[in-house]
Amino acid sequence: KDLIQKLLKVDPTERISASRALDHGWFTSLKIKEQLFDLDIEVAKKLLNNIYNYSASNRLQKPVIAYLVHNHGDKNKFVKAATTLFTKIDINNNGALERGEFINNTKELYKQYNQNVDEHYLGSLFDKIDSDNSRQIGYREFVCAAVDKKVFLGEEMLKDAFNFFDRDKSGSITLDELKKAFSSFKGYKTRDFTKILKEIDINNDSKIDFIEFQQMMRKIIE
Repeated sequence: KDLIQKLLKVDPTERISASRALDHGWFTSLKIKEQLFDLDIEVAKKLLNNIYNYSASNRLQKPVIAYLVHNHGDKNKFVKAATTLFTKIDINNNGALERGEFINNTKELYKQYNQNVDEHYLGSLFDKIDSDNSRQIGYREFVCAAVDKKVFLGEEMLKDAFNFFDRDKSGSITLDELKKAFSSFKGYKTRDFTKILKEIDINNDSKIDFIEFQQMMRKIIE
């Protein structure tokens, strides 16, 4: 009752914050988080190993995986497991992990299962996810790196992702369409998009067809 009353305050200045709500006695005394987010240590190891083996050779691969996870991940067991692992590491529930926080909290998670994990290994995992050197990794970055990529590289899913980038439905992705797809990303310049396109454009026709797109994505698991 106390928690609900604090959540239902009309005035936002009087309303309990999300982080304080998660620290409320109702959650902590009943160990709600532990019960909702139980995870087998072997599954956690596999997810972390997926991060270790993840290497995006082209900068288009990451946004494609992000699109597929967002649009096809709601019923996927790998996405659910990666979400659970992130939640267990993100102890303060702020949706982001700094380097030290990631290393220390993951080590503590292993200790709960009476196991150890190498600190240098965890540091290399963090650096792989933090490709933009922001010194933080968010929920989406973590999940996209940790999921098993094979389940998202079937022809039907890749066609869906291809159609997202192929805005005019011409059957190919142009330089302008790449720019539009990356419009929410800061720091990209025309030469960056030109390089992305050239790396994928095998037949040198200045656009990306589905076969080229498919080959580019499947290189993730090669």
